[in-house]
Amino acid sequence: MIRELLNTKLASFLLSYRNAPHSTTNESHNILIFGRRLRTHFDLIRPDITSKVAANLQQQAKAHSQANMRNLHREDTVLACDYRGHQR
Repeated sequence: MIRELLNTKLASFLLSYRNAPHSTTNESHNILIFGRRLRTHFDLIRPDITSKVAANLQQQAKAHSQANMRNLHREDTVLACDYRGHQR
């Protein structure tokens, strides 16, 4: 039981050590050796959202490019709503 606890603590320490940036290179040991970071429990809790953000930006850009531009002329009747103040 004590041996299992020691192994767990040692594995946790080594994972943290290998992901911590080195003072000289400012890169972690894993990045220098394997070219990538090790995944931790924190990475599973807060996943990387860059791909989701990129997909949403691409979808928004596509919707914007397909939008119809309205041509208004002077004296055209339009509906407008003023949200300033409390009176409507």
